[in-house]
Amino acid sequence: MSDTSSVISNPQSEISNLPSRERLRTSLWLVNSLFWCLLGQYYLSNLPQFRWDGAIFYAIGLLSFWRVLVRVGVVTSPASRPDDAPFEPIGQRGLLLFASVGLAALAYWACAHNTFTWLGVLAWLGAVVLFLVALWPSPTPSLALPLVGGGLGGGLTIRPRWHTLALITIMLVAAFFRLYRLQEIPPEMTSDHIEKLLDIYDLSHGVRPVYFERNTGREPFQFYWAFTVMRVFNTGITFYGLKLANALIGIITVYGIYLLGRELAGEDVGLLAAFFASVMQWAESITRIGLRFPYAAFATAFALWAFLRALRTGRRADYLIAGLIFGASFYGYTAYRVMPIVVVVLVLFKLLIERPRSWQAWEQLILNLTVFTWIAIIVFVPLGRYWHDNPQMFWQRSATRIEGDYGITAHNIGWTLANNTLRALGMFNVVGDTVWANTLPNKPTLDEVGGVFLVLGVMAALYRLLRQRDWPLLMAILAGAVLLLPSILSVAFPGENPSAVRTAGAIPVVAVLVGLGLQVVTRAAKEIGGARWGMWLAVPWLALVLTATTAINYRRYFVDYYHSYQLSSQNSSEMAQAMRDFIATGGDLSHIVIHAWPHWVDTRALALLMGKPDWQNTNVVLDRVTDLQRLRDDPSPQMYLLHPSDAKGLQILQETFPQGHAVRQPSQIPGHDFILFFVPRG
Repeated sequence: MSDTSSVISNPQSEISNLPSRERLRTSLWLVNSLFWCLLGQYYLSNLPQFRWDGAIFYAIGLLSFWRVLVRVGVVTSPASRPDDAPFEPIGQRGLLLFASVGLAALAYWACAHNTFTWLGVLAWLGAVVLFLVALWPSPTPSLALPLVGGGLGGGLTIRPRWHTLALITIMLVAAFFRLYRLQEIPPEMTSDHIEKLLDIYDLSHGVRPVYFERNTGREPFQFYWAFTVMRVFNTGITFYGLKLANALIGIITVYGIYLLGRELAGEDVGLLAAFFASVMQWAESITRIGLRFPYAAFATAFALWAFLRALRTGRRADYLIAGLIFGASFYGYTAYRVMPIVVVVLVLFKLLIERPRSWQAWEQLILNLTVFTWIAIIVFVPLGRYWHDNPQMFWQRSATRIEGDYGITAHNIGWTLANNTLRALGMFNVVGDTVWANTLPNKPTLDEVGGVFLVLGVMAALYRLLRQRDWPLLMAILAGAVLLLPSILSVAFPGENPSAVRTAGAIPVVAVLVGLGLQVVTRAAKEIGGARWGMWLAVPWLALVLTATTAINYRRYFVDYYHSYQLSSQNSSEMAQAMRDFIATGGDLSHIVIHAWPHWVDTRALALLMGKPDWQNTNVVLDRVTDLQRLRDDPSPQMYLLHPSDAKGLQILQETFPQGHAVRQPSQIPGHDFILFFVPRG
């Protein structure tokens, strides 16, 4: 969408021409709406026993906000109609299309047995490139880059604007929130991290799967990307390497959210959305955790931006770019698989609101959508081959959430879906995810400030639709609702809904709606102040809100989430440090034994932390005669790690090794002590 004028300079609404008394009334409506909405959100977030009170306060605030909208309105970029120019013929380049299809078929054949081969990869990339070359419009249009000015023909010239400086600042904020204390937070691995590190360990030994089948199956992009980052930054195959790879993706995602916000509602909304996304605890938690979750937000931000841009401009080049991004995004995270539904919904809604005006326009749209579909299919070829060969594994992770391990167990599917939908919609303001690794358990996904401006943004979008038929904003809301489906469709396990990770694809849309709410209120404050005092009122107000949400989200992640994660995770790093200390005093890893205990530390984490994924002395059962005999006859110094409640294991060791001694190793985390039993050299 073309760049709009900023909050500082956009057109004045009717209130600007009203007498000061009317401005005063509007300011009272605005203050009243913000007070009651913030109070309602505070009750919903922090006083769950008074949720009905919070809902009533919210209702009062929203009624007041509607009065503000009636007086001030919503200013966004007008949605331009697609160009009705005929679909440009490709001429002699048609031969390249046949070559592209042939290479795609070769890639499909070469990617058999779930393996990327050199032949398959080269054929795959060649098919994509030839398809783009064959259908790219001629001459090549100039590219409009947000951070630079000037056409490509005249060279790139840097034109710093306040928008550019603001975007650079926002990206630095995003980098801070993604990289600050990354080594420490989150502190410990879970079993999912171990599975991923083992897959990357396989990559380091030359395995090149298209689809990673360990742990019920995962898409490949994170593994190859993390493997590359680990090698470039020399982190080793470590938890920190996983987190660093995701942090870089999280930073890039913020830029994608800026593009999406700018496309939907103008530059100011794009900047505000990007800022909120950069500090949002929800985005930080799923990004820094080191799992595949942020790849959904990364994918949907750019895919939605590209596809909405293509729908708006009608240019074949934009459809090619959109299809390329759309197809490539399937290699990220399973939750992205609902995006075909999003695309269908957006196209149908576009046709409902704004039908093509001629047969030529219909033909252009159909051909452009065909181009979009085919480039996406070619990009999807390796994963499509795996889907064809192993459909059960490909769908296993998704199917088990819907059907369960033994078929659907919900007695009333309709009621379960309705309840899941309400809970998913309420995750932003009422009650969120319950999983400690994903977010703050049972807290709303958004902070008190973000929760309020999300609701105000939705109301502003609906107002814009009703009064000015601004369909892009409603399309964003529809896309966001569809992107909640991976959580809503957890019919067999409704307790897993709402899920902060399966709804991660909705993060860009949520951020844009928050940005819209911030923009509308800031613009209202400026216009209430008039030409003389508007800037002095709007800028401090916006700075106050952004500072408040930054401080709240900082505390939510770096204090509250960190503390919750520590208490809930196993302190494998402290155990690994005890093992290193033993080795430093003359012991060795082969004489360190972990005694089995249910639901305790994942011993594979200790093996990875020690740099020995194949280490075997883990989960040893001490009451086995053969194990005891082998350990008793070993003259080397030994160290045993036991759960603090393992009285039986400790008794066996004391009886077997009378010369040994036990030490209770204190942990920095309450309730996470463990026992070390040392056997000196025999």
